[in-house]
Amino acid sequence: MAAWETYFSFVEGEAFDIDGPSKYNGHGSVLEKTDTTLRLHIQMPRVAILDAINGELTIEVREDGGPGNGFWMCDLNSTPSPCWGDDDAKVRSNEQRRERTIESSYGVLELTKKNHDRTEAYISSHGLSGTFHLKRKEAEAFADLAKLVQLAQKAERPA
Repeated sequence: MAAWETYFSFVEGEAFDIDGPSKYNGHGSVLEKTDTTLRLHIQMPRVAILDAINGELTIEVREDGGPGNGFWMCDLNSTPSPCWGDDDAKVRSNEQRRERTIESSYGVLELTKKNHDRTEAYISSHGLSGTFHLKRKEAEAFADLAKLVQLAQKAERPA
């Protein structure tokens, strides 16, 4: 079974932006990333019918292709922090496509590592679904810097 590095772009301690459907955007960070465990801190605003999210998502993969894996979410907005999860989630991984799917009693989470700077997360739960684009914060800054350099170079050229 391949480690989380195959399926998730960011390293422990790294922050990322989340671009969701219908401008439902937020940010997150990697709290822990080992071969078998991925633990994230996710913050999303309240939008329309969706509550604000300030939570920790933990996924533990013990056996690829079968049940017996862990999937938990803790809401940090409440005191004490209520947690819910599934100790019998099913995990399927496709190393070639860099895709890992977690099926739990709460829904489906599919993570696909697109490149070093981006991971896609497809979520389907309780009749709602959407794709979220997780992007490395520094990658956006470098893209903005490259645009500024191009503008400066154009401005320096004689007309």
